[in-house]
Amino acid sequence: MKEEKNTKEETEERAEAVIYEIGYHLIPSIAEEDVPAEASTLKDTIESVGGMILSDENPKSRQLAYSIDHVVANVKNVYDTAYFGWIKFFVTPDAVARLKEAIEINHNVFRFLIVKTVREDTLAKRPVRIRQKPTGEKEKTDASTETKGPVLSTEELDKTIENLVIE
Repeated sequence: MKEEKNTKEETEERAEAVIYEIGYHLIPSIAEEDVPAEASTLKDTIESVGGMILSDENPKSRQLAYSIDHVVANVKNVYDTAYFGWIKFFVTPDAVARLKEAIEINHNVFRFLIVKTVREDTLAKRPVRIRQKPTGEKEKTDASTETKGPVLSTEELDKTIENLVIE
């Protein structure tokens, strides 16, 4: 009976869960081989507040657009580079405040942002390059597949456009 109650509560909690994404910067003084461990620490923090990881990207070193000051134990550090990573997860809204507090005490994370998002893949896809034919090469067309519409004079075309334009 107690197990049924626990699964019912878990189901209700999951129903209330919202999908979030955190983008974060890790300090650049972390050794390259230790960066995945730091990312894993953040994932553990999310799971410790009841979150479930949906997807993530391991942090990669990036040049920052501007220098960022970070003070730890009264020591000011200025960073021009950082390791940037992100994690998409779902968790109940009340757990987000606890997550924020837990991340703020991690001195290896000097900047982060948590936003609500959607489950779908929201990464921008690279545009596909269309190969253009070299100049002078004519496109072969099949005359039987070509469709011709009515030929309009310039005046008729102008009237049609004016009717389509909403003032």
